[in-house]
Amino acid sequence: LLLRPLSLGRTCVTFSREALARLKAEGSPQPPAWISTQEALAAHLLLALWSTTARDKPHARCTFWLSGRKYLRAEADPAANYLFLRPVEVAADVLDAGLNAVAMRLHDALAQASAADARAWHDKMEATGASLWAFADVMSEMTPPPECGCHLMFNNLSKIPLPAFGTAAGQAATAHVWSMAGPSAALPAEDGSVRVFLQRDSDYPAGVTAANFAAAIVKGGQGTLGGRGRSSRRLSNADMGAAKRRLSRLG
Repeated sequence: LLLRPLSLGRTCVTFSREALARLKAEGSPQPPAWISTQEALAAHLLLALWSTTARDKPHARCTFWLSGRKYLRAEADPAANYLFLRPVEVAADVLDAGLNAVAMRLHDALAQASAADARAWHDKMEATGASLWAFADVMSEMTPPPECGCHLMFNNLSKIPLPAFGTAAGQAATAHVWSMAGPSAALPAEDGSVRVFLQRDSDYPAGVTAANFAAAIVKGGQGTLGGRGRSSRRLSNADMGAAKRRLSRLG
């Protein structure tokens, strides 16, 4: 634990039901082809992030954070973590073709994910506890190559009901996402909208920040900045003193 001022919030963009429906309609080709809301939203986010860069690289990457339980089903150990990553490279010409082309590229890549992929990631993650080399291998797969123009990490949790903590949790459960790392995360809201909490500034190309990313996302009118969950609160000196006192009692 580093006892120094840390930002505990992330920039939040809210997508209403209507905005999500528009994105899905725009991203979907003519029947019988079909894409999901997740794929349309991820395509919109990736295009927004790409637009903040010089667009002089051959491709961008969207890495989906997925649950392996969907693929392993009864094979999955109830007590194990089955997170696995699905990186998708999207070529510059596909990005230039717009939302429909990007959404279809993401759709095709996710359709090819299999139980074997989930199993391989699970075995790899288990090995990181015993081998520094295995950990380095995982980290290298999570890091895009230099020729990648930008990297969107996306964890879609919008279909998972959030627990109701009530007043016991104070504002933490309703007004803040207490996280400084990890992917851009989509979380559900009570009115059916989806709130996307953007990844931290260090995960963007040089010169790009979460604020730039957010401005590009809402430029087309598909989302709105803020909404419940946005916080840029920093730990005060009083917070730090209280934390130190609690740690000293534990020691």
